[in-house]
Amino acid sequence: MPQGTYFTYHPVLDGTLCDAEGFDSPLDQPPNHLPHPEHDTWHPFPSHGHFELTNFIFHHNQMPAKQIDDLMQVLAYFDETHGHPPFNSDTHLYDSINSISLHDVQWQSLSLQHPDFKILQNDPDAAPWKRVEYDIWY
Repeated sequence: MPQGTYFTYHPVLDGTLCDAEGFDSPLDQPPNHLPHPEHDTWHPFPSHGHFELTNFIFHHNQMPAKQIDDLMQVLAYFDETHGHPPFNSDTHLYDSINSISLHDVQWQSLSLQHPDFKILQNDPDAAPWKRVEYDIWY
């Protein structure tokens, strides 16, 4: 070891393998893995292409529902699709996203509103966003 080198060990974060609850795993056992789905890795999507299209539309582009429907109509015109776009509609795409298994993770929500929400309800001069309550799901 080079002269002047030293190590400082963290009392808890020491790189030891642990289980999902944080308990140290025996060194002679391989780590536990989540069970693989019986279908391909793109489940619930039929293919890698369906997944990437969904990711682009929903995550990157945040495309409005009407535009999703319009895009599916355009894709249906391609000879390669034989009149069958990747998704029948925006609802079909959203249903596919909602069917993604998160194992036992539960959705949670909260509602947000402007601090003067109640006072501004009947004020026509108030900005519209100040008179609306927003539900946030995570």
